[in-house]
Amino acid sequence: MHIRVELDKATLKQLLAEMLPITIVLDEAQGLDGSCVTIDPVRELQFGADESIRLITSGALRWIVGFLPVTMRVERLVLVVRPTVVGTGASSRLLFRPMIEEADLRYLPALLDRGLVGLVKWRPRSTK
Repeated sequence: MHIRVELDKATLKQLLAEMLPITIVLDEAQGLDGSCVTIDPVRELQFGADESIRLITSGALRWIVGFLPVTMRVERLVLVVRPTVVGTGASSRLLFRPMIEEADLRYLPALLDRGLVGLVKWRPRSTK
């Protein structure tokens, strides 16, 4: 059995507008209080010759360092989504696996630099 589905760009944009923004939990034990990725609404949509869809958006990454949540904005996030059929027969499923092609994390080095400088500057002196 073969099923063929065709979506025009406007319909796909509408579907994505209903799904996004979305927050993906990375640590099920902590839920929304733990590490997660947020994907903002799509700014641009491109179709690839290999049946891929390229979503250009922004987002945020949050992870827990010790007990403190650290959140960083991602100003430009490019996700490539390719359809993949998994399984055979009645148990087959169509999956869309996103892969990060580009993430603008240019502020990460400055954030780490400030954190390291702060640790060195405020480190208590040894009395020995």
